[in-house]
Amino acid sequence: MSNDTVLMPHERGWAVLHNGMLTKVYPSRHLAMQKLKDEMSRRSLKNQRTHQSEPTHAPRRQEAPRKDAIKHRASD
Repeated sequence: MSNDTVLMPHERGWAVLHNGMLTKVYPSRHLAMQKLKDEMSRRSLKNQRTHQSEPTHAPRRQEAPRKDAIKHRASD
């Protein structure tokens, strides 16, 4: 379970709260825990795939300002 997900007793079984919002009620604590573990493993696999597919880019070079773009104040 993540920090923002809570499992607590409910009148119809065990409730899963995500960020304080009731998301689902399961008939047994065992079933609720199993579903949460399955969901968390799916999320971690999805995150791993996302991070692996991201291309790695070399940092951008900082270009020096062009000489003709620099304006000098004329002396009075």
